[in-house]
Amino acid sequence: LVCHPTKGDCLSSLIARVRIYLGCCPLRQGVKDCIYRSSGECPWDSVEFIDPLLPVNFINRLDRETSGVMLITKTQEAARIYGKIMREGRMKKSYQAIVKGIPEPKAGLIERPLGADENSTVVVKDCVREDGYPSETVYRLVKSFERDGNVYSLLNVFPGTGRKHQIRIHLSWMGCPIVGDKLYGESPEYY
Repeated sequence: LVCHPTKGDCLSSLIARVRIYLGCCPLRQGVKDCIYRSSGECPWDSVEFIDPLLPVNFINRLDRETSGVMLITKTQEAARIYGKIMREGRMKKSYQAIVKGIPEPKAGLIERPLGADENSTVVVKDCVREDGYPSETVYRLVKSFERDGNVYSLLNVFPGTGRKHQIRIHLSWMGCPIVGDKLYGESPEYY
């Protein structure tokens, strides 16, 4: 489930579903910008909303196909407070990832800048590049195991910065892509 609406299906996003759950307009758009209202067929016109512009905000986001906890606020004040806590690094994120191979060294800090992958046919793909934004990821091997003749590892991963696809890019860059990653795994053609 994507966090924010896409042009193809504006209702199949987490933010739209949270707004529906809270009883406010899921698209939170002006009448002139709303694809439903401009066509005269708004499915939400017959619903009594608490506040059509309830300020639902994501404090953090997750990539599509990534499971985890997301913090969502219902007021601007809460968004300001938790946003500041996140920016100041007082809220720590941790992830677990199953990767191909065994990282060497078994624990460490990856400090590699990230930016757009200009050679990729996939528009959203980034890569390690010297002129990119500073990025830090700490990882630690939990255990390695073998399945069907292949070696895998379970890692604990801690991002020091919050760049787009950071963990996925850093682990792939070091030769241990996340299992099942369609963009940074074996081939971006799977994407």
